[in-house]
Amino acid sequence: MSAAVEIERRGAEVIDELEPLWLTLKNHHGACTPDDAIHDDATSWERRKVQYADWLALDGSFLLVAHDAGHPVGYALVWIHEGSPTWVEPDRYAVVQDIAVAADQQGKGVGRELLDRVHDESGCDVVELTVLSVNEPARRFYERIGFELYTESLRRRRQ
Repeated sequence: MSAAVEIERRGAEVIDELEPLWLTLKNHHGACTPDDAIHDDATSWERRKVQYADWLALDGSFLLVAHDAGHPVGYALVWIHEGSPTWVEPDRYAVVQDIAVAADQQGKGVGRELLDRVHDESGCDVVELTVLSVNEPARRFYERIGFELYTESLRRRRQ
C-alpha cells in the first residue's frame, strides 16, 4: 500500500465523503452489465447513502476509509451477521457490503489492506462479499488474496 494512505474506522458522519467512490463503483458495475439499465448518479447516490446510514446503525457495523493526503481513496462498509441456523461455524461473520478503491489507487494494495483490516476490526474469522459474476478482474483479485467461492446467486427475470 502507498505509504501516504491511512485507513481509519469511521462512522455515518463521513458518508457524504464517499459519494465519488460510490459513483465510480456504480458506474463500473454498469459497465460490467451493459444490458442492465442503471440509475443516474444523483438517484443512485441518494438511495445508497440512505442504505449506508441504515447499515451503519446496525450493531457491530462499521466503515473503514482509506485516505491519501486527506482525500478518501477507498472504503469498505461492513456489517456483522449472526451465524447460520444450519451450520455451526462460523458463529458470526463479517459481510462486506461494498468495497471501493479509486481508479488511481488500484493495484497499490489499498483493497487488500482494507479487507485485511475488516478481519482485524470485525474480530470475525470469516469475511464474505459479493462480486458480479461477470466482473472477472475483481473475482481474480479476491481469489488471489484468499477468498473462495462459497455460494452462488442466481437471477431470473420475469418473461
